[in-house]
Amino acid sequence: ELQLTLLDRFVDLVDEGYDVALRLTRTPPEQVVAKALMPVRYRLCSAVNRKNGQKIETPADLAGHNCLHYGLREFGNEWRFQRGDEEARVRVTSNVVVNNSEVVRDLLLAGMGIGLVWNYAVDREIADGRLVALLPDWTPVGPFGQTAYALWLPQTHLPPKIRVFVDFLAERLRDAPVLYPGSQETHSTSKRGFKIVNP
Repeated sequence: ELQLTLLDRFVDLVDEGYDVALRLTRTPPEQVVAKALMPVRYRLCSAVNRKNGQKIETPADLAGHNCLHYGLREFGNEWRFQRGDEEARVRVTSNVVVNNSEVVRDLLLAGMGIGLVWNYAVDREIADGRLVALLPDWTPVGPFGQTAYALWLPQTHLPPKIRVFVDFLAERLRDAPVLYPGSQETHSTSKRGFKIVNP
């Protein structure tokens, strides 16, 4: 039996009693064991009908638009982009601040603004034409780390339930497609806590 908890905050494996946490981060905490599971990339996009007639050719052009971003302290309202050795930073403004990529996607589909989200949240919508990718020559430096990790507490003897579960995730996600290469970096978010009952 698997108990899955979906949270947009840090999970304390000790205090909350979780066996495994999934986290997007640049650097896993030193006090846990971490196994890399899959790469994470980012897309800058908007609804097709919002882009029509609007000039967005450089990162600086974003300054005049409603840019939906995550309300997390480390990320704030500065978006970063890279193109070769060139880096661009732009201060953006938003009338909505959230900390969930699925909510940002829904706001984008409603034509609320421009968003910077990880590719797995918007791949389908870009593929079917409901969202359009912006600034294709630039690589966004997204608000998450570049890798999804499985985290668990160090133990002298790893319980079989944790080993089997993590190995299963690693096998299934190892060849997960990255349809829209993007960038990496900044802080940890998007937590998933797992309790494995009756292994």
